Amino acid sequence: MSERRPIGRLGKEEEIAFAILFAACDEAGYMTGSVISIDGGFTA
Repeated sequence: MSERRPIGRLGKEEEIAFAILFAACDEAGYMTGSVISIDGGFTA
């Protein structure tokens, strides 16, 4: 499956966690109703 990703590898747990932490932090307080794709460019 990693060859099918434009980035050429599968994601790491930390990469997913960092996006979740960002969405939960105060700095993302103005962000509403957003979809954050964390898929290595698969949907681009």
